[in-house]
Amino acid sequence: MFLYVLLSIIVLNCHAELFRYDGNIPFLQTYFSMSKDEAFGVELSLQNSHYYFLSSECKKCTKSSRTINFSKYKLEKTSDPRFTYPHDKITFSGQNYKSFLGTNMFDGKDGETVPIVDTESKYKYVTSWSGFFGLNFENSWNENWTWKKLFNRISKKKFIVRRGPHYHILNKIEVDSDALHGVLATDVDTVKGCGEFTYYDTIGKGLTLRGSIKIGENLYPNQKIQFSLNSFSKVPKGIYKENYKLLNVEEEDVPPVEVTFGTQKFSVPKENFMFYQGANFDNMLYIPVEESKDDIVTLGYDVLSTTCISFAADGSKMTVGLAAAEVLDDDAKMVPRKTGVVTTTPTTPEPETTIKGAGAFGLSGAVVIFVIVFLLFD
Repeated sequence: MFLYVLLSIIVLNCHAELFRYDGNIPFLQTYFSMSKDEAFGVELSLQNSHYYFLSSECKKCTKSSRTINFSKYKLEKTSDPRFTYPHDKITFSGQNYKSFLGTNMFDGKDGETVPIVDTESKYKYVTSWSGFFGLNFENSWNENWTWKKLFNRISKKKFIVRRGPHYHILNKIEVDSDALHGVLATDVDTVKGCGEFTYYDTIGKGLTLRGSIKIGENLYPNQKIQFSLNSFSKVPKGIYKENYKLLNVEEEDVPPVEVTFGTQKFSVPKENFMFYQGANFDNMLYIPVEESKDDIVTLGYDVLSTTCISFAADGSKMTVGLAAAEVLDDDAKMVPRKTGVVTTTPTTPEPETTIKGAGAFGLSGAVVIFVIVFLLFD
């Protein structure tokens, strides 16, 4: 009897990524050196089309922002003119440099363009993280630097966000801020906690869909609808005035919301739009839905806390997929409300100074599988 042992090595190039982030706002762990000895959280934004990072030289960047001391890194200043990017009610200005740049969701590379912000137009809270990766675009997704990086070398050009519960405070209970987290994934059809996605064509520029929104008993069909990963919802001025009040708000004044795309309906409970202010249960109820500057409805994390969203590239176009979010055992739960801390406006709990491990799980790179086959024969 002879014994033959066949040892074969199979190398698979697989670039699917799954990343669990901690906190209320989705971010990417970002590195500016090949050693990856220090990671910075950089916020994902569906409103911005640019990417940029906040320098410690930025004097008007708020203390809550985790600015970066770039003097520790090898940078080469480019001959590009200074940039100025609008962000909400302020502008960021700075200079492009060349350096190493990578994240936990796409490969790092030396010689990348690194836009560094050194000036903020006025002192205003913008983010608790170290910059922004903008995901918006004018005409085509592949004109956006971040999308090109996320979709590089993957077969299924899909990017899924399951953000889970968002931070808000009710009368006697609040979402446990220490347990807030979400999941980002590429190159997969779905993730745990998301139902089946239905995809819709975008209209006009960027990531805009056509749909209807019902607020209480008032139906608003044929609306232009966008999404936000880092703010509460916004509605046009006329819709806001018909449905929301700013002062002397009672719980019965807060309407539930239903959003419809095609035949798909998403019902959002009124509690998602409630935020109590002040210390020691002084019953100051606030509705954080805002008035938009244009005719666009923006669905924020009050809606996406119960809805999964996916972005799929199809040629030069991008479709947006939506699915109901299923409740998971490890989702942040309601806990007794903390007292003694005065809250004047709805805010996002600040992240810790250093990024946690955040449950990063990558399938990228070379996966080596050893196959041992024993052949026995006479």
